[in-house]
Parts: sequence; structure tokens; C-alpha cells
Amino acid sequence: MPKLGERNDNEMWRIKSKPRQGRVLHVRSGMSAEQTLALRVGLVIVLIALVIAVFWFDRDGLKDQIDGHVSFPDILYFAMITVTTVGYGDIVPVSHTARLIDAFAVTPIRIFIWFIFLGTAYEFVVQRIIEDFRMSRIQKHLQGHIVLCGFGHSGFIAAQETVAKGHPCERIVVIV
Repeated sequence: MPKLGERNDNEMWRIKSKPRQGRVLHVRSGMSAEQTLALRVGLVIVLIALVIAVFWFDRDGLKDQIDGHVSFPDILYFAMITVTTVGYGDIVPVSHTARLIDAFAVTPIRIFIWFIFLGTAYEFVVQRIIEDFRMSRIQKHLQGHIVLCGFGHSGFIAAQETVAKGHPCERIVVIV
């Protein structure tokens, strides 16, 4: 391996010690936080619309305890009450088909929506708290390092002068 100040065959400057492979602290998805949130909100809206459509097409299997007639606002209300697992009991599935639809179509959608909510809460709240905690622990041990931003001509000269002044190569961190 070439020493500091020497060039290798690829004309790359090297520091005389072998660089350590660092840990990946955080991997970001390809989307911004706003895009992720918008995607999840859109997915929840589509799933709730699907529940509303399913209940609308099988509205004859539902019974309204108040007036006996199931209207579109009743379906909208029943879908929201069912998805949020509140279930007041004023509108109930009475036919076998309506109960099977609720059990095998609406319940998985309900669970999936809750996973979306929990995953969003984890990603936007809990994960950030954990990452902040990890970074504070890592930063406590980062002492005596020199951070170089860029490793072009000026960065190389700065690294060369730092090593010449006796600073160990393994304490130089280069951000490219």
C-alpha cells in the first residue's frame, strides 16, 4: 500500500494505514418523510374506501337498530366504526354473508390499517428516538478525531500536514 504522499497506479492518494470499514448507522428509504406519509395516508384511504364499497354492495345484510334502513351515511359510519374496532352495536351484520364478509374481508383490512398506523408511529417517533440515543452514545466516544470534508487536493494536503504533525492516521475521518 502506498504511503501518504505517494500515488498508486490509479492516481489515487492514499493514507499509509488501511482504512477501517465503518458501521452503517442509518439507511434511508428512497422517499422523503412527506412522501412516505402521503403514501401511507393514501393507502389507508383506499382501504377504507374498499371497506365502504364492500359494505355498500352487501347493505342488505346489515340492520340499522334505529330506523331499520341502511343509507350511505350509515354505511360510511359503520365502516369507520368497524375499522376502528369501536363497534357501538347500532348497525350490525345480520346475514351469514355479511358476517363472513366482515370476518374474512374487513378484519384483515382492519389489521393492515392498524399495522400501517403502528409502523408510521414507529418510523416517525420511536425510530428517531432510538437513532438520537444511538448517536449520542457514539458521539460521547468521538474525541480526538480530525474531520476532513472532501479529499481533493486541499483535503489531501490537510491530511498530509496532520499526519506530519504526529496525528495518527486512524484518527482522521474523511467525509466525501
